[in-house]
Amino acid sequence: MPTAVPDLAALERELEQLKQQLPRHSISPSIQARIDELEEEIDALKNAAPKDAATSS
Repeated sequence: MPTAVPDLAALERELEQLKQQLPRHSISPSIQARIDELEEEIDALKNAAPKDAATSS
């Protein structure tokens, strides 16, 4: 069943991979922006899950 909602586990894996690849001295703006996007998407999914479960009853 295809879904347009991002997979939480996939987003968390991508975020962890990006953080492991970060240089210790400086972070490019594009990488920092992607990290920020991933963290926001992950937070949104985590916060939406309990609300979706409560409204589906």
